[in-house]
Amino acid sequence: MMISLPKRPLLRRWCLLTTRLLPLVVCALPFGALMATDSPAPPTQLSDSTIQLRLETFARLDASLYQRSPKVKRLVDETAAVLANDSRLLVLIKHFGLNDQSEALLALARSHAEDSDGDEAIRLLLKLNPEAVQGLAGADSSTLLRLLARNGSGAALDVVIPALLSGKTDDQNQARIVEAICRKKTGAQRLLQGLDESKDPLKKKISEVAIRVLEQTPWNELLTRFRAFGPETPATKNPSLADIQQLLQKEGNADEGRKIFQSATGSCINCHVAEGVGRDLGPNLSEIGKKLGKDALYDAILNPTAGISFDYEGWNLTLNSGDEHTGIIVSRTENSISLKNLLGQVIEVTPSEVFELQKMTTSLMPSGLGQLLGEKPLVDLVAYLSSLGTSSTEPQP
Repeated sequence: MMISLPKRPLLRRWCLLTTRLLPLVVCALPFGALMATDSPAPPTQLSDSTIQLRLETFARLDASLYQRSPKVKRLVDETAAVLANDSRLLVLIKHFGLNDQSEALLALARSHAEDSDGDEAIRLLLKLNPEAVQGLAGADSSTLLRLLARNGSGAALDVVIPALLSGKTDDQNQARIVEAICRKKTGAQRLLQGLDESKDPLKKKISEVAIRVLEQTPWNELLTRFRAFGPETPATKNPSLADIQQLLQKEGNADEGRKIFQSATGSCINCHVAEGVGRDLGPNLSEIGKKLGKDALYDAILNPTAGISFDYEGWNLTLNSGDEHTGIIVSRTENSISLKNLLGQVIEVTPSEVFELQKMTTSLMPSGLGQLLGEKPLVDLVAYLSSLGTSSTEPQP
């Protein structure tokens, strides 16, 4: 609905001023009501609707008010106490920079170890109180060490790598920590440095896991160095483009191919989604069978750098802090750059934080997948991929 303003100058100015101030007044109402409460209910008795109102109000406040206004500080601290085991606390800590919530952040990291809230809790802990993670190296804190490994920052690796090389983690957690470390190039480089001084038996165990991860990345120089530490493996021939015609003559098993796609050996689900399963990093393959024939699928697997999909080019991002991230750019504006790394995590930075942003000349998809799989699994994998999006695709059990 259009509002016609009066023609008289003074009245017209008053109307314009009113229309501009009204939204500000409305936004200020919750803050005014909150600040007018001199004797609030004890924190443990706050209703969920009251907590939500406070969080919405706090989000509109200048973060410096926490230090400048005793009443704001009291209300924020009360709300933080109620949210001690609630992931909504992360928003409060991030907005006001609360540096006295280390125990709460550690608890949230443990309880949300398998989702993004756990990653955010560790990130905030490292930013606001990095000393709080120093004691983890000698403690039985495999879950937190795994989250620190996923974080991959210099401060996180300073804790994780000594703990890993101490040999105090069990085999299962050791493998998961190594996998997380080697998903980032900086982490793999730091781990190599640590292995130079570690005991021989530990070198082989750690390197075996690192090799498995790095075979799924474009970092061939790191893979070669880890192989020098790892167990000897028999050389296998990587099928070349000249072999495609022979491979096309072989009949694959799509059901077995699905298992390869979703297995650690195939590693496809680390970067691709098919039939609702996998990580959304590379192109979605749920209908790839409609788009590419088997010859093109073999070509894409055996020579991934030859045809990198638009918007899925790899980038190396180096920050002024020295941290490095590899992945694809999902958003780029004048004020921010968002990069999705190989763990599927989105790293958002400002241009002022960037030391170097370099486009990769090779694909993020590893070039040795044919060699890693062997002929029969490769043929089965292509049979599965070629069935996706076609009438022959069977629903996943």
